[in-house]
Amino acid sequence: MVKENMYITVQTLLEKGNSISAIAKTCKIDRKTVRSIKNKLKAGIDFREKATRKKKLDQWIEFIQSKIDLGWGADQIHEHLTQLHKVNLSYSTVQRCVKHRKGGEAFAPLITEPGEEGQVDFGYAGLFVWQGKRKKCWIFCLVLSYSRYAYYELVTDQKSETFLACHRHAFEYFGGVPKTIRLDNLKSGVLSPDWYEPTLQAEYAKFLQYYGAYGDPCHQYSPEEKGKIESGVKYVKKHCLKRFTTIDFEEAKEQVKSWNREVCNTRLHGTTRKIPLEEWKKTEKQALSPLPALPYQICRLEFRTVNRYGHIAYGYNFYSVPYQYTGQSVMVKNQGTLLRIYKDQKEIAIHPTENGAKGNFITQEPHKMPWKQTKPGNYYEHRASQMGESVLQFLEMLQKKSPDHWHRSMQGIFHLEKNHSSESVNLACQRAIQFKSISYRSVKDICEKNWFACQSGEHNSVLGGGYYQELSLYDDLTQIACVTKPEERKAAETEPKEVITQQQGKDFRKEMVK
Repeated sequence: MVKENMYITVQTLLEKGNSISAIAKTCKIDRKTVRSIKNKLKAGIDFREKATRKKKLDQWIEFIQSKIDLGWGADQIHEHLTQLHKVNLSYSTVQRCVKHRKGGEAFAPLITEPGEEGQVDFGYAGLFVWQGKRKKCWIFCLVLSYSRYAYYELVTDQKSETFLACHRHAFEYFGGVPKTIRLDNLKSGVLSPDWYEPTLQAEYAKFLQYYGAYGDPCHQYSPEEKGKIESGVKYVKKHCLKRFTTIDFEEAKEQVKSWNREVCNTRLHGTTRKIPLEEWKKTEKQALSPLPALPYQICRLEFRTVNRYGHIAYGYNFYSVPYQYTGQSVMVKNQGTLLRIYKDQKEIAIHPTENGAKGNFITQEPHKMPWKQTKPGNYYEHRASQMGESVLQFLEMLQKKSPDHWHRSMQGIFHLEKNHSSESVNLACQRAIQFKSISYRSVKDICEKNWFACQSGEHNSVLGGGYYQELSLYDDLTQIACVTKPEERKAAETEPKEVITQQQGKDFRKEMVK
């Protein structure tokens, strides 16, 4: 179609006497087009007068621009002009004018089949009085892309359990489930907003799988991919939230339900020019996937940080997780009687909930550090037998000697394997048993000083941590000690000593006793 200014150019050239071929060559258009314009001029049409003719919207251009600057949409402007100012205008005329005044980048329309897609998002609704306090609230929106049949719900938070509950209510309201849910990168639904492989939150992915749907997050900074829900959020803010007559949350929630049922889905949609309720009944309801027999059981999801004891605090009690996750943030899923703990969508712990109790530590042994775990009944016997028969015998003797405190001593014996071989520890235990020195320190000294290499007949053997010597040596020392005068003691030390037999030493001690 030739633009209007092209008609005026052709009209001017014809008036100057240019031929049809010359005009077609100059304007780079077909000669048939030039001939058609010439025939219209002969019929009395003046394109200059037509271009300068006033249009219906000319007197409202400034008004429309002022409303565009305030953020009004074409539907609001059209409603204002037709109802308040009684201007006879079609919605498409106002829509074209608004688009022309706004300008912007052009995008290809995203066409979907019935039952194929639903788009979901949250929009800020303002402050409402909830449980006696002013609280920020949000409006949940889920719109079927084909029919524009929509579900809205006023909520007090954007937690995962609220997000899932609103989805379930929307599916029940629609009487079915669309194949794909197109969502923004909300924290309640998307963990990692990656361009090519976005990661859905684990519970949300399970929820959609249960209902036979697939979650498809939008690309970042690409609002045109979810234009239907973007328009739906704007629509509910302008046509519902701004008309509230109350700030009480419960009353406002009921007003949203009534508006959703009586106004939103029964209006003539500005884009499709169809009524969403009728289009849903006629086409899309049958294309939706059927609802499961039982609704999905929604659990409470929260995040906790693992303390330095390897536990999380939940419901005034403490639940253990594997010690490797100390200091990390984990997700807790409360199923009423069970508490499941996740890290990066992987279940790392499960506990029965302690309902009604407070201050309890619920700890599983495998979650402790290996050296802190309670050992099984035959652990020490099995470990000792692996190191050697003497170690096992040493254990039995140690249990008889210290029936209440033998565990730590045996842990020390096992710990010696880090610096000594099992054979060395076994020989050290054998040596300690030989001299009846049943203690961890004796075995440690034997290992460190290599005393287990000594034979039982040698004099420098260990007995209770000291040295074994012949008694005759003590007799010699006793004789020297009995000399009281310093000069006599010095002489006694320097003069040659007579070798004293063991029997003589015994006789000397008997005399000393008498």
